[in-house]
Amino acid sequence: MTCFDSPAAYAGVIGLLNVRKFLDKHGYTDKPLWLNEGGFQCGQDLGGLPEQTHAEQVVQTFIVARTLPVNLKGWVYFEYFSKTHLFEEGADYGLMSSLDQHNPPKPRQAWWALQTLIKTAKFFDYNFDSKLSGQYNQSSPPFVYRFIHREKPTSKLWVVFSPWGISKQKPINQDVIIDIAPATQAWLITMLGKQTMLTANSAGNITVTSTSSPIYVKVGD
Repeated sequence: MTCFDSPAAYAGVIGLLNVRKFLDKHGYTDKPLWLNEGGFQCGQDLGGLPEQTHAEQVVQTFIVARTLPVNLKGWVYFEYFSKTHLFEEGADYGLMSSLDQHNPPKPRQAWWALQTLIKTAKFFDYNFDSKLSGQYNQSSPPFVYRFIHREKPTSKLWVVFSPWGISKQKPINQDVIIDIAPATQAWLITMLGKQTMLTANSAGNITVTSTSSPIYVKVGD
């Protein structure tokens, strides 16, 4: 288990990569490595990340892990909820323990972000194709990854986000041009699931804005 004290999304990914290499080196190539993420409701006053930043970190971890030479051989996600009042007597953070008729739990942004990644963008139906831009530990240029549907090669998915740089350097919002030709239209999907139809210009390009929140550009079925 890793508890992050910064918004950098890559510490967890590097950890997964190192564990996979260790298992393979010692004869456990058949053993699965599961990626787990538990989103505790810890505000900044408790040393945790802001809710949106936490959601961004969760999604970026899943995305980046798919682009690295590591076979995770399985994926697991679990999300915790908490009661609204963190300091009420007897409050704790487990999913079951917080199910309370008078104060029911609400999904955090990380939960909704994962629903978008899996169910709306259908991220796991695609195979990683190429990294079009981006450099680890640098705030510019943004990361642009392209994925191709495993069964329908004409269906493509681009993932765009601006990473945190070294020393917690904040992401830079920046326009990104994506060539979707021969397609003429694409769906833009935000991290939390809002969808907008975009139309390419005469050159087959669309322009989107990269921020710290991953967005998806999808063409085809």
